[in-house]
Amino acid sequence: MKTEIVLGVILLIIGLTLRYLIGRRRFNRRNAAGIPQFSSYGLAVVITCIEKILDVLGFLFFLAGLGLTIIGVYIF
Repeated sequence: MKTEIVLGVILLIIGLTLRYLIGRRRFNRRNAAGIPQFSSYGLAVVITCIEKILDVLGFLFFLAGLGLTIIGVYIF
């Protein structure tokens, strides 16, 4: 019973933190005109792909944490 709630809260925190850090990195990488700054095209592609994967992973952690928390509170 309490395990689901604790695990759910941990996943919520991890998911939100991951999404926050990725968003902050994207924001800090932009110049005054709002265009992202990369040193090369290859680096831009790799970083963008990694950030997209981590962003989806963070969202899935958030959903799983929310689901586990709801299950722990209402079901048990």
